[in-house]
Amino acid sequence: MSTKKKQTFDSEKKSDAFLRWYEESQIKTKDIDTLRKMYSDYQYKEWLKLNPIKQYTDEEKLKLDEDLKRVIIKELQHLSSIGIEEYMVEHKWKEIKDFHIEHKITPEEVEEVRKLMWSPKGRSDYRSIEPELLLTTDDANIQHTDFWGKTDYRQRVVDNKFLKHWNILRVFISSSRHDGAIGRQLHYLVRDKRTQTYLGILCIQSSLRNIKPRNDYLFGGLFDKDKELRIIELKNSLEIFDELTQISNQPDKKTKRIQLKKLKDLETEKDKIYKESRRIYKKVFGSGASARQLHMANGQTIMGTQPFSRTFNGGKLLALLCLSDQVAKDWETRFGEKLVTVETTSLYGEKEQTQYDGLKPFWINLGEKTSGVTVIKPSNDVYDHIKRWMKRRDPKSYFRHLREKNINGQNAVRETKNQLITKTYQRLKIKDVVNVYTNHKRGVYVSKLYENAELFLQYKIQEKDLIPQKFDTSVNELVNFWKFGFQGDSKKAKNQKLLDIANNKIKHSNKNSPAKVRLQYLIDKAKENNQSHIIEHLPTDWYGQMQQLTMDESKKLYLSGVGR
Repeated sequence: MSTKKKQTFDSEKKSDAFLRWYEESQIKTKDIDTLRKMYSDYQYKEWLKLNPIKQYTDEEKLKLDEDLKRVIIKELQHLSSIGIEEYMVEHKWKEIKDFHIEHKITPEEVEEVRKLMWSPKGRSDYRSIEPELLLTTDDANIQHTDFWGKTDYRQRVVDNKFLKHWNILRVFISSSRHDGAIGRQLHYLVRDKRTQTYLGILCIQSSLRNIKPRNDYLFGGLFDKDKELRIIELKNSLEIFDELTQISNQPDKKTKRIQLKKLKDLETEKDKIYKESRRIYKKVFGSGASARQLHMANGQTIMGTQPFSRTFNGGKLLALLCLSDQVAKDWETRFGEKLVTVETTSLYGEKEQTQYDGLKPFWINLGEKTSGVTVIKPSNDVYDHIKRWMKRRDPKSYFRHLREKNINGQNAVRETKNQLITKTYQRLKIKDVVNVYTNHKRGVYVSKLYENAELFLQYKIQEKDLIPQKFDTSVNELVNFWKFGFQGDSKKAKNQKLLDIANNKIKHSNKNSPAKVRLQYLIDKAKENNQSHIIEHLPTDWYGQMQQLTMDESKKLYLSGVGR
């Protein structure tokens, strides 16, 4: 195993703001840990100049706490009385009502985007689709090498109509609220070249920390299933053994000693594997240039427009495009690290099938769901209340979560919103009164862009040792797989590489394409209902109508479609 590379001043990426502070303050040290603390303290002092702290009496503090606690409990009790789907419609209704003011986007711009969504005219239209990925990220750290060979990272801000179009689609085609993303972000509009219309949107962001099935799979935490079953069997047999011993009053100490030894050995082995995987996890998600989380990404937004997704399994095409060589190249160009894995979770984990299933070998269903221990996000009004409260009651935490940047220009705290909400719930002891967790378990999916990606993430090999996957991740070949499956286009030569994978490793019972499978299902369903044209009978999801509807009217119209 390679030794941990020491973080140095030269190996760390540094933002323009940090370098300006470093030079103007004439800092002498190059110790990274010392610089992190100094830069954090400097930012906080500068922030305090514009945000002087007001001193509160104990009575005033108590009132601030009780006021916010009452608001949060009322909201969470309301959620428990109506269910998550209805709660999502309420959030969406409020989001749509405030959209034009918050995003500074006109109704005319929204209508322009609605008319730009791809719409089929016939059953075979999917064959002529030519998707392209338009990068619309609003800011990026671009690697730059000057004339003398010195490399640094410069932040570039993008302001264009495509970014507006991305935000409009994110809000108006999805039943889930747009809560933003964390860390590094690449936003893509997926557009059909031929018709210049939109097929969907993607957001590839920094990898999430606390996804246990993913951590076990990539960081060596999986314990042999047969051995796991053996542990259960030994525990059960020991319980039965004790019961029989009590009945017969003839203890067989030798047999029990042997079984206890076997059980202890297995549990020791399991504990050793767990501890090693946790050690790797902490190293991967540590700080600095050696943290290999920088080589991992999360498919945070993978949404198709309608009726494209529902007609032709368009969500599966978008899921495949997350793994494209274009995304990997953009990640490396903007952030300086080679992308080796992409993960995502299903929005509705209780469903047996999601848009990520049936996409082996590209996406792997890990077969285990997240814990569901994720705090419930309150409405934006309540979240604004939380931020105001935190600024008054704990200005250092407020600054740390919402204002502070690390030396490379990224937010100092990952998953800012979740972290701030969690901290508030804990401090006010909200869970002593009402449930604060979604209990919503999501399916977990991972794609390894290299065959030995897990060895790289475990620091057992270096980047130069990575072995590319056997499947082709060019946009063209991913699109062809979505259109024609393992068999390939019947009008052209077979894709022998994919056929070999299908026959020898995956053993799919159905080798048709995702698009064909969905289309055939709709055709069969239309015949059952005596419908002649499937396209005419497919609903189009667009939440713009909520702007003219009351909350109750919106629930009546949209509730049945949440998570559809």
